[in-house]
Amino acid sequence: HKGENESKEQERDETHAELTFRDLSFETLDHEAFKGELKDGMEKVGVSRPVLDKMRIVLRGGSVIAEIFAPAEQLAEFQAASLSEVKVMGCCAEVTKEASVRRTKMQAALMDKATEADQPDEQASASDEVFALYDFDPSKIDWPFSDQQPLALTAGDKIRVRLDAADDSGDWAFGQRIGEPAAEGYFPRSYVGSKEDFLEAQAADEAVVGATSRPSSAQSVLSVAVALYDFDPSTVDWPFEDETPLALVAGNEVQMLP
Repeated sequence: HKGENESKEQERDETHAELTFRDLSFETLDHEAFKGELKDGMEKVGVSRPVLDKMRIVLRGGSVIAEIFAPAEQLAEFQAASLSEVKVMGCCAEVTKEASVRRTKMQAALMDKATEADQPDEQASASDEVFALYDFDPSKIDWPFSDQQPLALTAGDKIRVRLDAADDSGDWAFGQRIGEPAAEGYFPRSYVGSKEDFLEAQAADEAVVGATSRPSSAQSVLSVAVALYDFDPSTVDWPFEDETPLALVAGNEVQMLP
């Protein structure tokens, strides 16, 4: 099984680099066109076409962040390339993570699950229960793992994390939503924590909402109306000598004083 094991190890070890394009918008970007231009730009700075053909590009928000994955043996070629000189769609790249070999169990973990049915229950059941601290919507990112399923999170969800399926990089965890056996997949490890972490995050959110939405004592006695018609005080014989008229245009919002 030597060849099989070597193939498995190759899937776990990858060259990884990260480029950030701060002047581009992830939401409005044509992702496929961007990836094509990025590969062309990398070829110009010294990355060979055979390597580019094996390379995976994963995009995520925060301007546009491009995570680049390639076979581990291509590390030297990436380190020699001037990635900071890459320009895509008129925007220069900023190297936010230098090229390095990254070890991950993400590919191997699911293959192992299929062959571990006869393993002792103690190993298969190794888990830890956590709470989702934030919402996680996989549809809003360029999901990096085509053969693996993400798990959407809603703050407060109780998740059972499979410790034996977590990835070594520390970025992702595999788990199941408690009470929903079919709801399982990978999610950002930093999005979950202990019950105490969740209660603390919830209290912080409530404090922010309260501070921004609670009216002052002066505001609480005011009401708002919308002008139905235009009103030009110059067209009437104003009856109140000691009061100033307020001209209105239909649609104006007016705060009514008590």
